[in-house]
Amino acid sequence: MVYIFRNNKTLIIKSRLYRIVNRRVIAAHFSELSSYYTRHVGKEEIAAIEQTGLLRGGRPGETYFTIDHYASRSRAAHRLSLKHIPDYAVDFEILNSPSVIGPERIAPKWYTTGFREGWGSQYRTWDPVRVRVLRLRRLE
Repeated sequence: MVYIFRNNKTLIIKSRLYRIVNRRVIAAHFSELSSYYTRHVGKEEIAAIEQTGLLRGGRPGETYFTIDHYASRSRAAHRLSLKHIPDYAVDFEILNSPSVIGPERIAPKWYTTGFREGWGSQYRTWDPVRVRVLRLRRLE
């Protein structure tokens, strides 16, 4: 076994069982390495975020976000297994303390619009997420 210590957090990796260490998931485990998060959205959600200060405009339900950064609309949709191709990436800081699950790998999905391969990383929560928008990027 290999033990990794960082700021009173311990991550145990069974090196015999896992030949390849997924560094992205390990880095995401230590939140101080991620200074901001990203959510890939359409035009409608941007207005909702600006109006309410909450991801998804505060609508009830599960909210997803990532530390992965994609420049292309297609790449973001495929790696994050999104049903609709996003137009924008919103980089933000979380201002409240929602109960967040993750990081976790995104599974592949099949939609009527096509196959999405997944394997990006994501966080998710059922709580409202109050944010300060740092940057809004239009995806290519």
